[in-house]
Amino acid sequence: MQRRSSVVLLLAGISVLLFCSEVWGQCGVERWSIKTGTDSGASGIDLTSPSPTTISSLISPSAPQPIPLDSRVSPTETTDWTISATLVEFKLEGDSDYHLVISDAAGNTMIAEIPSPSCVGASSPFATAIAQARAKFDAAFTPSSSFQQANVPVQITGVAMFDFLHGQTGVAPNGIEIHPVLDINFNTTPPPPPNGFSIAASPATLGLISGNSANTAVSTSLVGSFSSDISLTASGLPSGLSASFNPTTIAAPGAGSSTLTVAADPSLASGNYSFTVAGSGGGSSAQSSLAVNVCSTASPASFHAMSRAVGAQLTPRERLLAGRSETKDDDDGHIQIVPSEMTQARSHQHGGEILCAPRQYDIFVGSGWKESSEARVVLAQITARLHSAAVCQASAPLQAPVVSERTEGVDANLSDLKIQSLLDSMIAGHQLHTPTTSAVYVLFLAPNLQAKIGEQQSGRDFLAYHNHYHAKQGAVRYIVVPFDPDLRREKRTTARAILNLLNNPDGPVW
Repeated sequence: MQRRSSVVLLLAGISVLLFCSEVWGQCGVERWSIKTGTDSGASGIDLTSPSPTTISSLISPSAPQPIPLDSRVSPTETTDWTISATLVEFKLEGDSDYHLVISDAAGNTMIAEIPSPSCVGASSPFATAIAQARAKFDAAFTPSSSFQQANVPVQITGVAMFDFLHGQTGVAPNGIEIHPVLDINFNTTPPPPPNGFSIAASPATLGLISGNSANTAVSTSLVGSFSSDISLTASGLPSGLSASFNPTTIAAPGAGSSTLTVAADPSLASGNYSFTVAGSGGGSSAQSSLAVNVCSTASPASFHAMSRAVGAQLTPRERLLAGRSETKDDDDGHIQIVPSEMTQARSHQHGGEILCAPRQYDIFVGSGWKESSEARVVLAQITARLHSAAVCQASAPLQAPVVSERTEGVDANLSDLKIQSLLDSMIAGHQLHTPTTSAVYVLFLAPNLQAKIGEQQSGRDFLAYHNHYHAKQGAVRYIVVPFDPDLRREKRTTARAILNLLNNPDGPVW
């Protein structure tokens, strides 16, 4: 396994805050023709006789490598499936989809999504069914931008689609989804479940101060005629967290509970962490996720001293944001932000090789740059040259950034989906070179533009962020830097964002 590095930016952290997403009434970008049935293969799908299947059957095969962007994978994506399951939770996403998390009796989960009819092209053979499924869901629930619990038996019919893994809530191991949902019925009688068990932690989210511990109860429930000892384990523990069970085994027939103690090292930084609680026995296994929100133990004195050292005093809002370096984008995927200058932001490399020789493209977005030519000159001097010392610890030939402009057709408030659409149009219009594996796009927003991620507003909630998506021409890795009247701070923000992207080319947790 190739050695992977991590970079620690020495800034202070205090607390963790979770945010809700704001609905933008937009449509998605990634594999959108497949998700809505406007691709050339959708017309060949037989929608008259849905094929019964199960969650476990759909999530078992490996995802195709690579996942095609505008064609279907047969037979998984060319079949109309029907599944009986439990609707666990749901929300309205920024791309206008209803995001449903469904589960089977063994605790396996996957995602099902109902697009907005306004985002479905008229040529889609799914259009009428999507509109009807959306109306049936609206008659039963009122989705909002926050997840709502349901625990309702459902029967879902729809076409499967492999999505890219980017930290979605409830995602299957292979990224399979029912997308789009073409029909949904509530309170159906599920088929008799197979013999096995389910496992759950209560509470499923723990709050910890670094250097301390907390307990949660891990319980198992039997399905069918299962009878066996169940061994408990914890996997995927982040460095700095430890977990122990008492007892470590739940005796046959297997229904019972154990106390799980989670401890955080004193040096563990503020942040949101998660790991998996699993049980195995009698030829069956089940797992559940546990979230841990950690607050650092930095004293107020040391915090204010560090604040003065960088020439700024935190506002109450920044105190809430400090330590928060990850959030969710408009497609329920993890995204990494630069929240404030006072944050301890750890950048761990996950998936994809570190970009030691990036090709940087600077894009000055918006007409407001005409009145800020001096600022543009200053920002144009920030390049990816810092990578050789900061990330790869090796020298590489320096390539000056390629500079582009986009001044027309830009909304004043840019959500992340609008940023992706903007990049798509620039690539399609040959304003940008076709993306390569080493390409890094840095979008500097003019003073009259704002960036938003759900309810989070640039300048108030974050200074910059980086993300990536899959365009038809390849993966697009990009950084968004809203304008900051303090140009010295904006230069530092840009450097931090570039550093995070080079070390995490495929995202902070993907």
